[in-house]
Amino acid sequence: MDWIIKHATRTLIKEGYSGALELLGFDVDIAIESVSVEVITPEVMLGESLEFITKINFNNPKKSKVVIDYLLHFKKANGQLKPKVFKLSTREIPPQATLSLTKRHPLKQATTRSYYKGLQGIQLQINGKIVTELIPFKLLV
Repeated sequence: MDWIIKHATRTLIKEGYSGALELLGFDVDIAIESVSVEVITPEVMLGESLEFITKINFNNPKKSKVVIDYLLHFKKANGQLKPKVFKLSTREIPPQATLSLTKRHPLKQATTRSYYKGLQGIQLQINGKIVTELIPFKLLV
C-alpha cells in the first residue's frame, strides 16, 4: 500500500502539494538555515553532463524527512524557459544536519525532449518549496 501511495503522489510531490507531502511524512515547514548550489560545468556541450554541488544547512530541532528535487529550466523553441523537476534525494535527516550532494545530469539528445542552445537554469526545491534563485548555465549545441 505504501508503494501505491508513493507512486500515485509522485507528480503532486514534484509540484510541492503540501497534502501529498504530509501524507508521505515530509515536514512541510522544515527550517533551512542556508542553501548553496555551485554549477561545476557552467558551459555544457549537448551529449555531456551538467554537474553541480549543493550544500544545505538545516536548522530543524528534530529528525525530519526531506525530499530534495532540482528544477532544470530548459530553453524552449520560443526562447522562454520551462522547468522540469528531477529527484535529487529523499532521506531522513538528524537535527541540525548539513547535507552535501553532488549530481551529474546527462544532457543527451532524446526523442522526448528537444534542446536549444543558450542560457538555461537550475534551482533547488526542498519539500515542495523552491529554496534558491535561478542559477544559469549555458548549453552549447
